[in-house]
Amino acid sequence: MKDIQGVNRIKILVIQLRRLGDILLTTPIIKVLRKVFPHAQIDFLIEKPFLEIVSGNPYLNNILILEKGFFNQLNLIKKIRKEKYDFLFDFLGNPRTAWLSFFSKAAKKVGFDFRGRKFAYNIRVKRDNRPKYIVDFKLDALKAVGIDISGGRESLSLVVPFNAQTFADDFFHKNKLNEEKPVIGISPTSRKQTRIWPGKYFAQLADKLIQQYNAKIMFLWGPGEEEKIGEIVSLMKNKPIIIPRVDIKQLAALIGKCNLLIGNDNGPKHIAVAMEVPTITIYGPTQSECWNPPERKHQALKAEIDCIGCNRNECSSMECMKKVTPEKIEETFLKMKEFVL
Repeated sequence: MKDIQGVNRIKILVIQLRRLGDILLTTPIIKVLRKVFPHAQIDFLIEKPFLEIVSGNPYLNNILILEKGFFNQLNLIKKIRKEKYDFLFDFLGNPRTAWLSFFSKAAKKVGFDFRGRKFAYNIRVKRDNRPKYIVDFKLDALKAVGIDISGGRESLSLVVPFNAQTFADDFFHKNKLNEEKPVIGISPTSRKQTRIWPGKYFAQLADKLIQQYNAKIMFLWGPGEEEKIGEIVSLMKNKPIIIPRVDIKQLAALIGKCNLLIGNDNGPKHIAVAMEVPTITIYGPTQSECWNPPERKHQALKAEIDCIGCNRNECSSMECMKKVTPEKIEETFLKMKEFVL
């Protein structure tokens, strides 16, 4: 590594096209690369709907956008080939990113050994199938090319601009959220139905936190989720606060002012981790060991049943979610008071 760094300015391309959580979980990798190669050109390839997640990231030089359409993608490949990257790290590893990697002209094309895609890489990373935090899984790709990761795991990175922070400050002031603790954000949605804790449980929990602990409850939602929030609130005895329609940076600013986030395994949970806000996350089909940080301020709750962590997107019983009761969340909340209050 030192020899390469001494001769030329190293060029690195990191690929993680989508989703909110997956992109945030790739930002620690960027930090490590910047530490090891402080003068490198580090670029990030992403799909346009997720651009906001990495915009303003101080560890990146350029953000490349993969847009729809054959000619757009052809032009992108030409642009990537022209850069002649020293390293390309494909952290998504789907057919599209595999072909992009294959045609990239990068000197070292690094990807995991997924069946049908490993042809695209000249450095294939053997997957560690033991459950571990996904950031550590991604770090294996750096280790495979001899990059020093001994400095330990870096934190998730999300830059909140001044205007978004001002929006959150104004919202908290308007709703008198600065007056008392705790302010608890609740994120009861997910794009996958099997990851959603029952709405009536969220309603019961929110009421209990308001009545018993004088908490201020703030419900979070994204595009297409407003109706779900309305259904939950209609089941409550107390009146919570519902955020308006916001963009990702505004959402991050709001979450960053909370004392705790409670919710499903979803994007806002990873935003909370990036904003250093404690979390309680309910897990069912996804493996908590992979998606939950190991620190005590981030608690994972799951049912003790045989099918837990099945990774299914459809389920007729949803027992894994039903068996995690509001009482169990309350018990965990009480154990986390040192982080929350």
